[in-house]
Amino acid sequence: MLAETFLQQKEEITRIRNYCDQIIPRYMPDEFRSHFRLTRDSFDCLSTQIGNCETYNKPHGPEVDPIKDTLMFLWYIGNLESFRSMANRFDVGKISFHLSISRVARKLVDEIMPSVIQWPRGAKAQEISDAFGEISGLLNVLGAVDGSHIPIKAPRENPNAYYNRKKFHSVVLLATCDANLQFTYVWTGNPGSTHDASVLRSSELFVSPRVLFTRGFSFSTPRLACDTI
Repeated sequence: MLAETFLQQKEEITRIRNYCDQIIPRYMPDEFRSHFRLTRDSFDCLSTQIGNCETYNKPHGPEVDPIKDTLMFLWYIGNLESFRSMANRFDVGKISFHLSISRVARKLVDEIMPSVIQWPRGAKAQEISDAFGEISGLLNVLGAVDGSHIPIKAPRENPNAYYNRKKFHSVVLLATCDANLQFTYVWTGNPGSTHDASVLRSSELFVSPRVLFTRGFSFSTPRLACDTI
């Protein structure tokens, strides 16, 4: 009796049908970008790279759609909705939605990000330094560094450690970019209450300066400095 009731409730779940196949293709360029935070060209490039990842489609598992997976992932990171609402929007179950965004996140971090976000070396480092020199007049600059708080739900363990000075729970993102605002390094994971100096000290920028900064370049902040290599 209970099993029959459960099956009936499961069948009655209302989902948005054909959102990916019929609704999204009708979005105007600005509308698409407002929903998914990317232009269509950038989205096509990203979904293609994800689909081309070596381990994306497992030979002994169900076939997955990199386009739909990428749409779900972008919607997840760009909108504040419940898993139930997002899963219904894309006509999948909550577990399937979770597996999808986890799959895309792993591919982005493990396979795509290392080829996109790269620390400048050799001729590229000199090119970036010259660009900063033209903008600011400062020599031997490899990047600009700053941090940001990424909002999260309060974790069950040590929630106070993640409560930042701006009065919400977060993890800290530290990043550097070149003169064209292209990311060259990212570091994240420190609890939101961590002081900026402590975040910097825990990153490779501070821990391994002699690996990242070649001869002639140095790493410095108003309070922290490393000798020129």
